[in-house]
Amino acid sequence: MKVRLISPNFIKYIDMTGIFRNSSFSIEDSILTKDFTQENLSKIKDKMRELLKKSKSNNNSVAKALEKIALLLVDENKDIRKITVNFFEDLDQERFKLHTTEGNIIALLPEYLKSKVLEELLKKVPNGDNKYKIFGIFWLGILVFKPAFPFLLKSLSDPHKRVVRSAIVALGIFGDTNAIDKLTPFIYETKFIQIRNKAIESIGSLGNDGLQALIHQLYLKGDVNPPFLETHIMTFGGRIMNLLSMEIEIELDPRRKKLLMKFLRKVSEHYQVEISQNFKILL
Repeated sequence: MKVRLISPNFIKYIDMTGIFRNSSFSIEDSILTKDFTQENLSKIKDKMRELLKKSKSNNNSVAKALEKIALLLVDENKDIRKITVNFFEDLDQERFKLHTTEGNIIALLPEYLKSKVLEELLKKVPNGDNKYKIFGIFWLGILVFKPAFPFLLKSLSDPHKRVVRSAIVALGIFGDTNAIDKLTPFIYETKFIQIRNKAIESIGSLGNDGLQALIHQLYLKGDVNPPFLETHIMTFGGRIMNLLSMEIEIELDPRRKKLLMKFLRKVSEHYQVEISQNFKILL
């Protein structure tokens, strides 16, 4: 019985000639006919399963075959990526069960192979179309691929706002506080509300340094804050009290100091509760 494993478009991206030279069959003819037999498919999967269990198998021929296939997880063609995901799921359902995206598969690959795939993605994304840039930026950020940090920062200047938004989100996930200064100007974005809000969220996700940076923007350019800034700062709970107090202590402008103290009282009132003895505590 013959089964269709992968499409003709997928076939042309793979050159596995001679990979299984020690086995009792050749897959070269199968590639040319664009079909694999059920028997051959089973043997290929067995070879690949063996590889996935050996994280240091990158010097054998099977590893090279898997590498070629894995690189298709970051192909510019969305359909190719989808087929590749299906291949990995079919290859090892136990390992990849319910992981139905390219990034989930990449994250589960052996470390050496994951690095190769992400290096390839970083190489190709800058020259891709907007959809591919968004795809690449998202996974480079989610998977915290350190060499991608300069590219993510550069993407903040992309002329297409959806790409910029993706870069802002990715930098928040990435966790590098060096992004704070680059993200801060987006707090004052007036035309694209999602960009402004995502910038505030991303800065806030960068630990105490990020939260302090948000607090430092309160009333910095007038008596009214950028929309969503106060609301988001409030979501951090009573722990912002100390950071607010520090900001008030170092502030020299009487106008801003007064406004910060008013905001501090607002936070205090919002997070305090009364107990039976009429004492109030901060949550």
